[in-house]
Amino acid sequence: MDDKRFRKFVIAYIINFSVIAIGVVLMILASNGVIPEIFQKISLIAVIASVILFGRFANSYRR
Repeated sequence: MDDKRFRKFVIAYIINFSVIAIGVVLMILASNGVIPEIFQKISLIAVIASVILFGRFANSYRR
């Protein structure tokens, strides 16, 4: 296994997990009224996009 490819995959995984975690926190804060509700929609779009992009990246990594 190529070390550089594996490192790239791990970094992408960490970024994906971080985007999901931050998005969930923002959605919770927006639903509780701490921050404006528009952040809830933005966070949801960001989480969905992150999951889709990471899925495509993982598929290209397997090949």
